[in-house]
Amino acid sequence: MKRLNAQFNLRLSLQNLLQADTRRQADYTASPAWWSLASTDTGTRAVLLALEGKW
Repeated sequence: MKRLNAQFNLRLSLQNLLQADTRRQADYTASPAWWSLASTDTGTRAVLLALEGKW
């Protein structure tokens, strides 16, 4: 957070800069059936710039 003056602040927020992926693997067994569930969530980068002020 950067204070611009007594009334305004500037805030920068960065999320997931490395764009990491999340991989999940789940295996289930119930006699005689067996099944597997896999999912991959791709990482998304996010940048938020906010101007905050007091009125």
